Amino acid sequence: MEEHRAVAKILVAMGIAALWLVPAPASAHFLGADSVDDGEIRYDERTEQDDALAPAIAVWNAEREIKITPDNIWNIQDLLVEDVNHTDDPHCGWWVESHSQDNIYINLPSFRPLSSDQKDHCMAHEFGHALGLAHSFDGQLMEEEFGDFPTVKPECHDKVDYHDKWGDGRVPECTAPPDPGTIPVPRDVSVPSTTIVDINH
Repeated sequence: MEEHRAVAKILVAMGIAALWLVPAPASAHFLGADSVDDGEIRYDERTEQDDALAPAIAVWNAEREIKITPDNIWNIQDLLVEDVNHTDDPHCGWWVESHSQDNIYINLPSFRPLSSDQKDHCMAHEFGHALGLAHSFDGQLMEEEFGDFPTVKPECHDKVDYHDKWGDGRVPECTAPPDPGTIPVPRDVSVPSTTIVDINH
């Protein structure tokens, strides 16, 4: 009987140790907050950037888990997209969490000079933050900085983070995941840049 108890204790210990050895997902770039409420984001907008707003919503809605849709009188608004004028800030936009309604601010002095693709990237990037995604790898929609020819839709690692977070079981495999040794570290951003996310703002 004592032998059985000793073996059982060893098996339990091995099971607990095995739990510690299970690797975390390779991406997992999540913020500690999001604008999602009951499987959707109900938004209103006060922006002149409709040409960037519609594609940004469409590329995330194509992932099918979280529905981003306009607010109406029957629903509580989760997110407001609005223009601001901060001439001293180089960021094209930023997402801010709030206790009542979250905000995506589009900073017109930095946003207006951008190319069409850069505008689409910036807007979709901010909606990625509203979905709870943090900055990730270079070449992804959620990269920290962007150049002249940025992506305008979620790329493989963006999709991994999205589906990992919202749990639909369709997490894609990225053909060439970055080497963990080359994951970019946070750095100062300058024009043209996407955003800094400060949920304490």
